[in-house]
Amino acid sequence: MRTRYFVAAEKAFVDTTAPVICVVVGESGYYPIFTAQTVDTLNGGSLPESVLTAAGIGSMFGWNVPGAKDAVKYNG
Repeated sequence: MRTRYFVAAEKAFVDTTAPVICVVVGESGYYPIFTAQTVDTLNGGSLPESVLTAAGIGSMFGWNVPGAKDAVKYNG
C-alpha cells in the first residue's frame, strides 16, 4: 500500500471546495476529501510541515524532483 498524506487544501494551493486533499506518494494529482476530521486526525498525528509541503510538490511536479524528497523518505 502506498503512503498517503492528508493536507489542508488551502495550504496545497489547489482549486477545490474540499477542506482536505489526499496525496498518494508516487501518484500525480490529489483526491478531494469531504470530512469534518482534521488533517492531524487523518494522518494519525501531526506531521512535519516539510513533509506535507513535499507531498504537495510531488503530486504536482513529480516524485523525482528535489522538493518531493521529504515526503518520499519520511517514515514517521
